[in-house]
Amino acid sequence: MKIINSKIIARLLIITMFLMVFSPVVFAEELPGFELPVTVELSGTPPTDDEDYRIVIEADNPNYPMPEGSENSRYTLIITGEDRVRFPRMEFSSLGIYTYTIYQLSGSNSLATYDDTRYDLVVYVTNAPDGSGLETTVLLYLLGEENKLDEVLFGNEYDAVPIIPPPPTPPPPIPSTPTPPGGSTPPTPVIPDNPVPFDETIEIDEDIPEDIPDFEVSDDETEDIDEPIPLDSPDPPSTDGPDVPKTGDDTAILPYIGLFISGAALLVILGFTIKKNEIE
Repeated sequence: MKIINSKIIARLLIITMFLMVFSPVVFAEELPGFELPVTVELSGTPPTDDEDYRIVIEADNPNYPMPEGSENSRYTLIITGEDRVRFPRMEFSSLGIYTYTIYQLSGSNSLATYDDTRYDLVVYVTNAPDGSGLETTVLLYLLGEENKLDEVLFGNEYDAVPIIPPPPTPPPPIPSTPTPPGGSTPPTPVIPDNPVPFDETIEIDEDIPEDIPDFEVSDDETEDIDEPIPLDSPDPPSTDGPDVPKTGDDTAILPYIGLFISGAALLVILGFTIKKNEIE
């Protein structure tokens, strides 16, 4: 008899423990809710280091349910780089229509154009048709529009990083003029802006002195010049060298002819005189 009672007590303890463990699962009613996905896409020339993008969901009424960790009816979701992430679960315990606004905060990259799209989120909480509890219907719109959307999407575009050309190479330094032993630096020659060419005449404004002596030239030192002397003729030979006899058609021969005739006459007279003396 004691053995039968012990079996009955053991069975009762097992049934009691089973009911204690599994009763919350059987009788608890789960609240309706959802986890809203958000996608960030990048285009252009994104940076090599992923940037953090801040996506905000804000309740239009501070009494509306919000994800855990919200402050002042706002929750900020951080998405690093291009990715698809979900907001934490939002649960609803009473019937009603709940509205929210979803948007992206601008970042600090000056080369980025951040998507400023704003979304309207409308949640309808109604009784389930089978009477099992509450159910939710989630609708997503662009702000001010009526077309339904399937997901929250933000597209950020990046401009290319401008290429800055390297600075030009400075010219080599000009070597300094060495200082002469005396310590003074010679003056730098000044080049006129309009130098006078060599084939032009330079006029001198200085006055000619009046005390220049007059030089007289005798007739023997002058010669007739049949042709004008060209301006570009070479300088005449120096008169300091040895005298060179003149040979040319322009040499004066009249004095030589006179001397020849005088000499001939003198020889003739001398011949007659000698012959006369012999005859006598």
